[in-house]
Amino acid sequence: MFKKTTNQNANSSSSSQEKAPAKANVVPNKPYLLTNAFKTTNVINDEISKIRITKPIIDKLSLIFEFKSRQQAQKIVDTFLQMDCFSNYQSSFGTYYFYYEFLSVSMKTKRVEFIIIPSLRTIQIVFNPSLFSSEGLNQLDICLSRLDPQWSLSYLFKVSKISRIDITRDILGMDIEHFIFHCKNNQTVFTAFTRSIFESVKFGKPKYSQFSIYNKVKENASKYPNEKNVTRVEYQFKSKMNGNAIIKLKNPFPKVEIYQLDLERISLIPAQYHQMALDSIRIRGYKAALATMKLTKVEIAKSLRELKKEPWMDWITVGNNWDEEWQETLRTYRLIA
Repeated sequence: MFKKTTNQNANSSSSSQEKAPAKANVVPNKPYLLTNAFKTTNVINDEISKIRITKPIIDKLSLIFEFKSRQQAQKIVDTFLQMDCFSNYQSSFGTYYFYYEFLSVSMKTKRVEFIIIPSLRTIQIVFNPSLFSSEGLNQLDICLSRLDPQWSLSYLFKVSKISRIDITRDILGMDIEHFIFHCKNNQTVFTAFTRSIFESVKFGKPKYSQFSIYNKVKENASKYPNEKNVTRVEYQFKSKMNGNAIIKLKNPFPKVEIYQLDLERISLIPAQYHQMALDSIRIRGYKAALATMKLTKVEIAKSLRELKKEPWMDWITVGNNWDEEWQETLRTYRLIA
């Protein structure tokens, strides 16, 4: 049924999802039925009806602002040194590091990192906007204006290059174990397992923009203390676009396709091979996984149609109001007026 393959996949590290909802009665060294390890389709459908989706969240932002001259960059360094709201000053080979510390919404000390290279006339600002309260953003804006009267979060976002921005949506009530994920036009897959439990999946190469899907509750239970299952879909956008272009960013999330976990729909794969097929799909991507099976092109096409018969991706396009939600997110983090 399957071609003999050697799995050399290095499981990437990341955060992801809950333990399997029901423990499988596994016979050592023998494949076991998918339905033994996971809830039935009816239970999964009941869970889907309770799923809620957050609005876009900016989980990380990296801005690169260019000064007009080296002298202006050095002047900012001197101003940093005179201010008491920046701490942990470090210097190495002409690069200066300053940190602005604050209490996050979870009451933990976090910081904004400022990296200044006068010889390149640049300052890089790296922080997580979602950790700030409204008052915290006010205080950060005040400190920025003390560095330069013209500076504010919205001003710097508008005139800087955005080297990286992580945009996420959390799916509350969704158990990552119950779904298969696919990213359009990107077959590079990095998958992580812990004790044979599906942990996370990434699409794309680290050097470029990536999608990451993982268990947010396991990574940070304090954010959703009353949620048993939270799956985060994160778009790590790496570019040199300026803030004005990011403001008009198109909705990236429709690139991620989500399919309900039910390999019994694929008639050409015997039940005893469902778990093997599932693991291969998660490691290789579904097209590459099906290509390893001794199936004709017609049979592969049929299997894909059966697997993708009922995609579950309405959470991405609900209301078709991405532009409105994205603008609201940028305003919440004071990145636009």
